[in-house]
Amino acid sequence: MRRSKIWAILIIMIMLFTIVFTIFSAQLFQSEYSTSNVSDMQRYDQEKVLSALKNIVGVDVDKYTVNVTHYYSEPDPLFEKETEEYKYRRDITFNLDSDESRLSVSAYISKKDNKLLSMSMSVLYGARSSVHYVNRLPSDPLVATKEFLSRLKAFTGNSIVRDMQIIVEPAENLGALNKTVGNIKCKALVYREEYADQFGVTTHYFTSIYFVQLFNGIESGNNLSVSFYDGFFEHFGDGWDLHSVANVEVNVSREQAVAIAQEATINAVGSEYLPFPSDRPAIAELSMGRIDRSFDFLWYPCWSVTVYLANPSDPWLGGWHVWLRADTGEIISTGPIHSHPNL
Repeated sequence: MRRSKIWAILIIMIMLFTIVFTIFSAQLFQSEYSTSNVSDMQRYDQEKVLSALKNIVGVDVDKYTVNVTHYYSEPDPLFEKETEEYKYRRDITFNLDSDESRLSVSAYISKKDNKLLSMSMSVLYGARSSVHYVNRLPSDPLVATKEFLSRLKAFTGNSIVRDMQIIVEPAENLGALNKTVGNIKCKALVYREEYADQFGVTTHYFTSIYFVQLFNGIESGNNLSVSFYDGFFEHFGDGWDLHSVANVEVNVSREQAVAIAQEATINAVGSEYLPFPSDRPAIAELSMGRIDRSFDFLWYPCWSVTVYLANPSDPWLGGWHVWLRADTGEIISTGPIHSHPNL
């Protein structure tokens, strides 16, 4: 009887050990499998970005050592905002090191179709002129943009780039780029920065070329851009197909949008601020936008209306902003606009 109890205990122990071992082995296998997948995806993204740097920007990546400093392919469930933001993209940052310079490269890749969404390059140490190139883009921003689009089309095969080339190719100066052709609006923006030090004043120029997709003549958040700093490539972004448009109907006029915003302002702050100042009329701008922050990427025509207040009791309260749908008149959000009391 005692011997049978011992055997029973041994059998139970063996069964428990088998169960624990099976669970541990499954977890270990899953961990190794996941790590392998992450490593493979990281290598894929790294090679994709390096290929873009070489074939589009012209960097001689073979003369650099690659050191990945950040890679993010899955959202952190502890941070809801990050979870939404990273639901559709992977994020990689790495340094390119050589004896002459160190470059920092950051990029986003779409999880949906592995498309390169953006790529930025900056020099951490060494002069910009010390960067190794196999075929550097021209230093003139206009000429560089023409060459960039040519290389981008060859690299991606995206036919929409040809429509952008039609806008850029005949232009003789950056100002000539500010025009609309079909459903593409082109913008050329130049920022001038001056820095003073012991050696004098240094002037720097940041140039960005934007191609914005229009829906029913309304600017959307879908755009493609390229930026240069002092004649060197700095950033590329491709969100041309990022958003889908749910509606393009504009049933609310500018005057109606302002009236809706003024009523919402009165309901929010009270009528003691009336009449609204005649010297600061309401500003209403039409654009395509999301009606919430669910990151569903469905866009609607929306009015952004700023209503200014006359002599508010709160000197920091300068006005009220109302965001409303241009197809239905539904108010999406409202909020105060703060101003400095001395202004």
